[in-house]
Parts: sequence; structure tokens; C-alpha cells
Amino acid sequence: MIEEGTALALRVDRKRVVVEMHDGRIADATLRGTFHRGRGRQKSPVAVGDIVRVDQTDQGDVVIAGVEDRRSSLLRPEIVGRWRNQVLVANADRAVLVFAHADPAPHSGLVDRLLVACHAGHVPPILVFNKVDLEPDENTQSIIALYERLGYELLKTCAQSGTGIERLRELLAGRCSVFAGPSGTGKSSLINRVLPGVELKTGEISRHSGKGKHTTTAAELVRIPDDADDGHVIDTPGIKEFGLVAIEPRDLELNFPEFPVPAKCRFLDCRHEKEPGCAVVAAVASGDVARTRYGSYLTFRGELEAASNRY
Repeated sequence: MIEEGTALALRVDRKRVVVEMHDGRIADATLRGTFHRGRGRQKSPVAVGDIVRVDQTDQGDVVIAGVEDRRSSLLRPEIVGRWRNQVLVANADRAVLVFAHADPAPHSGLVDRLLVACHAGHVPPILVFNKVDLEPDENTQSIIALYERLGYELLKTCAQSGTGIERLRELLAGRCSVFAGPSGTGKSSLINRVLPGVELKTGEISRHSGKGKHTTTAAELVRIPDDADDGHVIDTPGIKEFGLVAIEPRDLELNFPEFPVPAKCRFLDCRHEKEPGCAVVAAVASGDVARTRYGSYLTFRGELEAASNRY
């Protein structure tokens, strides 16, 4: 529930925020100068899903004075002369990570990036593989089998035929769910199918790149119609690349739930590379940890260490 004196951020531009007031009114809000000052070229300090403190001027204008504490967040880096953390969405109860059986085919590295970001931001993820009417290749089949084996909840859906839609609708009810994933996988089409009356823009696959075209240009929160428990969803722009931020390199291992950590290796500061007595390396050799997941860990750790050394 939105209390008087606060509002819910539905959509965010650079210095303009569309909010829902406590009385249900939708309003354009601006950021109070002292709130935004000192942030340079950084995007708005408000994120979609934030509960913001608001004042109203004598002219009826809505001004944002601050942001309430967040219970969860999904972060991504933003380059503004240097790396900074951009909050993609705030206060989501779960992340619906949407990939496709084909057109475009999924890449395990991007799946792992999004899963790590969800674990680090305290947003429980579920995996959705859309377009089940398309035949997956062998690599896609192995990706799906891997994450099923790891215990992630995984749905197979088709926005056109309705396959899996009822189960997805059940998972969304009464929660704030953020949809994220590559362009062209059908995120907006799924939301349109699950939420009757919501008409988000949808797009096609680029003939030149084989990748999805961006149709959602900014994160946007929409209410679930007739949901007695006040559920809503957040659609986000398609992701082509996704860097990891706000994770200490030594803590990265904790975001791979199947890794035998912490304190299972011989050395407490084990990097899980070539150290003797490393439980993770042993688990990779025995097949208990997939080599693709281990490869993602090494890649992400290298990126995080490079970023920490840079700044």
C-alpha cells in the first residue's frame, strides 16, 4: 500500500518520474534540486519500483524529496565517464528471466550474469524459456537441462499458443515481478498475454544481427488487473550485454549456489583457480559443477577485479 506523503515510481527518465500517488492519481514528478545535486551525469537516483517521498507545491506540482529504503534491487553498470551503479529496478519480489528456445538462441553466459545479479540483489529468479513452438538446438537443450538440474524453477511458454501462461500468471499474482532478458525473446508479448488489457510494444528479430530489436526503451511498472493482492510487473529493455557491479570479487562465489563454499577449500582466501585443495576445482573435475558455470565464474571474477583495480 502507498501511504500518504509517498508515491510509487512507475517509469523513470533522466530527471522526470511518473508516479502513482497514494490516492491512485498518476502524476509527473520532478526531483528536488538538493536530492539530485552532486550526481553529475548519472541517471536519476530514483528507480522503477521505488517508494519515494513526495511534496506538492501550491501549484499542484509533485516534487520527489527522497527514496525509501529498498528491500531488493537489480543493478547494472552505467558508463558516464566512469563506471557507476545504475539501479535497473527496485523492490522486486522476483525476477522473471526470459529467454527463447530459438530466434534468438540463449547463451549460458548471459543466463549466468542475470542469475548472479539476482542473487546479489536479493531478487529470487525464475527462468522462462519462451517460444516453445520453435525447435531448440542441442546447445539450448543442454542449457535448459543444466538449470533444471541446478534446481531453478523453469517454465516453458509460448505467448501465442498460451503454453505455460496459467502457471506464469499464478507466479505473478500478488507480487512485484520484474521481467528481464535479451531483446526478441518475447517479454512484452508474455506480459500482454498474462495481463489482459495491457498493450506493451512488441518487436521482431533483426534480419542482419539475428538479435532482438529494442521495443521497450525504459523500465515500466504496470498493475496486474483485478489482482486483489496488489501485484504488478515491471517490463525492462532488452539486454544485449550486462556487466556485474557492487559485488566484491571474493564474494562472487556465494552467488553460485551449487559451489561447495564457503570454507570448504584448504585456504580461506582461495580464488578457485589453481590453488591446492580447492573444493570448487575438484567439483568441476567430478562433474558436480558444470564447466560452463565455472567458466562464467572465472570470467566474472576477472571483470570484477579489473573494475576494482580501475577505481
